[in-house]
Amino acid sequence: MSAINFVHVRAPALEAQVTVDLIAIADAQTGQFDTTTQIGTLGTMREYAVALRALHIVSRRLRDQGSGAVFGGAVSSVSEGQLSQSYKVSDQDVRKFGDLTSTIWGIELIELIKGNFMFPMTRINAEEMTGYSGGDPGNYFGG
Repeated sequence: MSAINFVHVRAPALEAQVTVDLIAIADAQTGQFDTTTQIGTLGTMREYAVALRALHIVSRRLRDQGSGAVFGGAVSSVSEGQLSQSYKVSDQDVRKFGDLTSTIWGIELIELIKGNFMFPMTRINAEEMTGYSGGDPGNYFGG
């Protein structure tokens, strides 16, 4: 699977803008990511990150050309009747992620980065750690 599968599902209106070369650029700009966890049948977490980076680049390009209003930045506020809610990217994220905070796709990538972690795992098996080689654990642990 490739990043284009994610683009097709997440932003079909932008799919024609996301070329193979743009995917290659986005891939080069995307750091290490989980390359084994699959998201449905679409691809890996890293391919999703590459797709979000590519969509971010396309959105910036469209905005800079004056044709990207429909794909603009993040939602800054929502109102319904007399109720309204404002949203803001944290100053810390702006400092840390810079330009990524300027589009909805970049912000989604930031959230993926912030939530992308792997639990540390040891490669030492129980036998190496304790000398226990199977059988009844009660015999080994004094039971």
